[in-house]
Amino acid sequence: MLGTGFLAILLVYGAGKLTGSPFWRMLMPWAIGFLAAATIYFMFVSDLSDKVAARGGEKSQGSLVHQFQEKGKDMAEKKGQRLKQADQVDGQK
Repeated sequence: MLGTGFLAILLVYGAGKLTGSPFWRMLMPWAIGFLAAATIYFMFVSDLSDKVAARGGEKSQGSLVHQFQEKGKDMAEKKGQRLKQADQVDGQK
C-alpha cells in the first residue's frame, strides 16, 4: 500500500515538473496531499490492506479499526467473566 501511494505521488510530482503548466503547479500540492491522506487511510483504517494481505499470503493483524473492535470484544468478555465470578463469590457468603 505504501509503495503504491508513493509511486502515485511520484507520478503526480513528475507530471507537474515535466509539463511546466501553471495548472499542474497549482494542482500538485493538493494532489500530493490527497494521495498521502488516502494512502494513510488505506493502510491503517480501511480493510483494503487486509484483503491485499490475504491475497498475497502475508499474515495480517487487520486494520486498526478491526484491532480495536477485537480488543473491545475481549475486554467485554473478560468483564462479563469477572462479574460472574463476583456474583458467585457474593452468593457463597
